[in-house]
Amino acid sequence: MELVLSKKLKVILDAKLNANKKQFVLKSPAITFILPEIKKMYPNAKYIHLYRHGVAVARSWAKKEYLNKVIYAKYYSEDEFVLKCAEYYNDSILEIEQFLEHIPQEDKYHISYEKLSKSPKEELASLLNFIGVNTECTFDLNQIQSTNYKMDLLADDEKLHLEAIMQTALSKLGYM
Repeated sequence: MELVLSKKLKVILDAKLNANKKQFVLKSPAITFILPEIKKMYPNAKYIHLYRHGVAVARSWAKKEYLNKVIYAKYYSEDEFVLKCAEYYNDSILEIEQFLEHIPQEDKYHISYEKLSKSPKEELASLLNFIGVNTECTFDLNQIQSTNYKMDLLADDEKLHLEAIMQTALSKLGYM
């Protein structure tokens, strides 16, 4: 099964790579647990870890996923599902950080969502420089704003409970 998955994944990724003749950015939380496989397929890859405060992520995932996927309601209440999202966030961040420990410094880039939304022009220029793309971009960055303010709307006990679940990951990322 693993060999079949890696061959299919390589075909898909190679097609994207060949389509634009230079580089492509694969942005998906779904790749978290297959990073070692991607490293084997693309030994010269560079890695960008864009992360966001876990409380905001867990609440966002829960809101988007729970209401759209009837199957979750079969197993969890909405409140329980938020906690599962917090556990998934913690596990994902730890998996990514463990993987990145073995990547040379020049091939990895860490950036927080909060930092990116606070100074998008500077952060985007730095990011584009890291991946070797012309830093003279013409993106409209005026609309970029953090949505983390929604965390302030949570009851303190809910926020503390979520942070307790994600304490290890939040600490690694410098949030705690």
